[in-house]
Amino acid sequence: MSGGFLAPLKLAFQFAGEAAQAQEEFATNQFNQAELARSQRLSEGNAFDAMAQGAIRAGAARMKASDAQAEQEARAAAAGFFDSGSIANVRDAIGFGGEAEAMAIENNAARAAFGHREVARGYGLKAQQMQRQYDAAQANRGWRMAGEFAEAAGDFTSTLLGAKKLLGAKE
Repeated sequence: MSGGFLAPLKLAFQFAGEAAQAQEEFATNQFNQAELARSQRLSEGNAFDAMAQGAIRAGAARMKASDAQAEQEARAAAAGFFDSGSIANVRDAIGFGGEAEAMAIENNAARAAFGHREVARGYGLKAQQMQRQYDAAQANRGWRMAGEFAEAAGDFTSTLLGAKKLLGAKE
C-alpha cells in the first residue's frame, strides 16, 4: 500500500468503507437472527398445536367409541339381552377399537410435533452458525485492518525519512 504522504488519507477512506460495510453486515446479521428466532418460535408453536389437535381428535375418537358402545347396549336392552356374553364382547371390541384409534391419533400427533421441534432446533442451530460466522468475519476484518494500518504507518515513516534525507537533515 505504498503511497507516501497519501497513505494515511487512503487508509482513512479504506477504514470508512470498512466501517460502513461492518455496519451493514451487523444490521443484516441482526435481521437474520431475528427471522430465525421468529421461525423457531413458530415451529415450536406448531409442535404445541399438533399435540393439542391430536389430543382433541383422540378424545373425539374415544367419545365416538363410547357412543357406539352406548348405542349397542341400548339396542341389546331393547331386544331383551341385558348381560349376554356376546353383547359384552361387542361392547369391549368397540371400546378397544376406539382406544386403538385414539392412540394412533396421539402417536401421529407426537410424530408431527417431533418434526416441528426438529425444524425449530434446526433454526436455532442455523442462528448459532450464522453468529459464529459473523463473529469470525469481524475478527478477520479487525486483524486485516490492523495489518493494513501497520503497513501504512511503515510507508508513511519511510516517506518522512526519505524527505528528511532529501532536505539534507542529519539523523
